[in-house]
Amino acid sequence: MTKETSNLSNNATTSDYNYSPVEQGWLFSIIAVGQIFGTFVLSYGLSKFDIRKSFAAFGLISAIATLLTPLSAYIGFVPLLFMRFLQGFATSTSFAGIGSITQQWSTIKESGMFLSLLSCHLQIGSVFTMPVAGLLCESQWGWPALYYLQGGMTTVAFIAFYIFYRDDPYWHGLVSDKELSRIERGKISVSSRETKTQAHPPKVPYKAIFTDKVVWGVIIGIAGVQFGFCLFVQYGPVYMNKVCVDQPRLVRPCLVSLAFSGLNAVGSMKASQMMSQHFAYVLMNVITIISSFIILVLPMVIAILAPDNTHSQWSVIFIGVSMLTFTGLFIFLIFVEVEPRPWVKNSGVKNQVFQADIQKMDVVESKEKDAEKLDKNEI
Repeated sequence: MTKETSNLSNNATTSDYNYSPVEQGWLFSIIAVGQIFGTFVLSYGLSKFDIRKSFAAFGLISAIATLLTPLSAYIGFVPLLFMRFLQGFATSTSFAGIGSITQQWSTIKESGMFLSLLSCHLQIGSVFTMPVAGLLCESQWGWPALYYLQGGMTTVAFIAFYIFYRDDPYWHGLVSDKELSRIERGKISVSSRETKTQAHPPKVPYKAIFTDKVVWGVIIGIAGVQFGFCLFVQYGPVYMNKVCVDQPRLVRPCLVSLAFSGLNAVGSMKASQMMSQHFAYVLMNVITIISSFIILVLPMVIAILAPDNTHSQWSVIFIGVSMLTFTGLFIFLIFVEVEPRPWVKNSGVKNQVFQADIQKMDVVESKEKDAEKLDKNEI
């Protein structure tokens, strides 16, 4: 890496950071490495802590890494690479947070809408960042201002999340009995509500989950579908720039493909959430690992199959990925189930399936009555 500094008007100073192709590749790939590493850490963290604490902690890591990026870039390549790793590490909460929040706060009927809205965070972030980045990079504050702005916004957002969010709507002061009844109708409850403290997360039955053929069918199916999605998201602009520039007739089909490439996400995530319920974050973490692995593998695949970025070379890639996608979709349709799997129930806590209207004190009073009966029997 070389850093060139030049003096501009009004004694302003700007620095150009020129990275080699290898360094540029690492700056992109390290995000996926951080996601994979963060997913394993998050899986352990969610087995010990609730989603509220874990999500807020990962969010603050993202904020700190974003705020320190300009300074790290000035110091050198290695500190910048580490900040990129932390940003990838923090983004590993995306799918897990979507699954857990939807399970706890959505009705079964509206879970698809919840997943759709929460999944928009990536697109909304890009829609906000692109024009703001253009304005700030051309302003007197320069590109570092973008990182300070987004780092500050991230800090405020996750502090607000920690203050207002509760893992269980039962303990949220703004949730009425009527709302609680709608949210929990038809769900399996494994959390203990004997006290006003948040319940400890139930133990994850990893063996039962990963020996379930339905789970593996869904994972393999999602992997095939994700390969096509990641190809369009990551290399759609490259294809338009390198291939479509000489063949304008390909632009419209490419834009349509980009627009529809994400339609699979809601269906696959909703099915995973419904079959795993309060363990949805486990399957969501697997989806994150799959996506991160695909992001790491795709550059090598593209470099081998389309070194010259010709139309014929990309045609081979699209045909191959289409076959993978259709195969994954076929496997997904064969194995997917939307009913809760047997390992969803927690033998350590009395399970309930809420069907009738409930009040916030119903569960506590039921526990107290059971305790009274136990005391009388002992006497």
